[in-house]
Amino acid sequence: MALRLTERRWAIQVCNSINAWATTVDSIVKSAGGEHGLRDDSGALFPDVVLFGDGAQAMVVQGWELKLPDTPVNDPDLLANAERKARALGLASFVVWNVNNAVLYSISTIERQQVKSWSLAVQVDRDGVADSPWRNLLEEMLTDITEFISRGAIQIGRAHV
Repeated sequence: MALRLTERRWAIQVCNSINAWATTVDSIVKSAGGEHGLRDDSGALFPDVVLFGDGAQAMVVQGWELKLPDTPVNDPDLLANAERKARALGLASFVVWNVNNAVLYSISTIERQQVKSWSLAVQVDRDGVADSPWRNLLEEMLTDITEFISRGAIQIGRAHV
């Protein structure tokens, strides 16, 4: 019996990779964690990945929603869910990522706007995730997001409400 990579297991790997990356660079992103619970008017929410600006995980920088390749990054339910969680966290941006493609969005009171997208050079299916170069893409994403934050192109903290 062969074990298959699950979405949750991949999210743990993403958090571990972000934490390892954060120890090697000077970045606003100091750590990452997953499945932190929060609530909004509709109930409980659990972002897949939360980026923190401190090691104590008190300063939230951004939330990410992860899916395996069978869910497109432009799936309306995925985007609505990710935006709902970002707003509940009081954030002005979020990322959706399905291994193959990732998109950074900024949000305001009335709109969601795509800021940047990234893609693996060779797209994989669910069975190819473990062997894909997603960690390289992750480092590119983190570097770009750090740059966007430092330039003020995306804001940390409260969405404009």
